[in-house]
Amino acid sequence: MDRDDVFGAIRRERGAVPSLFAEFESYPEGAKAHFDLYRLLILAPGPLPRAERERILMEASLANECPYSFRHASQALEFIRETQGETQPSRRQELLSLLAIHVSKEPRRASALRPEFDAAGFTPAEWQQAVMIASYANFANRIAETMDLALEEGFEATCH
Repeated sequence: MDRDDVFGAIRRERGAVPSLFAEFESYPEGAKAHFDLYRLLILAPGPLPRAERERILMEASLANECPYSFRHASQALEFIRETQGETQPSRRQELLSLLAIHVSKEPRRASALRPEFDAAGFTPAEWQQAVMIASYANFANRIAETMDLALEEGFEATCH
């Protein structure tokens, strides 16, 4: 796999290559697989609105004390708020936050939230995507912390 192809594609799509991917320049296959998963779960159309996806990432990163990922997710959420309008706190947001925290801190307890998600009107696909995103956030947080990533200059441009 050609390194320039992988990182060039990320740069074209996101405006720059965030450190979360750039740190793996010697392993472009891994960076590509990671970016493909990120694109599928966070950027591509799916059951949950983008703002809810970013909220999960932000809450998991906060629970994991991962400043790199927290800053990226909170910046993305701010961009969404500016372009799509402010969303009011809701039971949905509260449940998504709880799920992110439980998956991060006590994953065995997370499944107990399922009835509350059902009662709040989440569809099975929304529940499943939320679980995948919370789990992905923990994966990305572990990478950021293990690699001791610092925010890249101008990171805000990649958070759209």
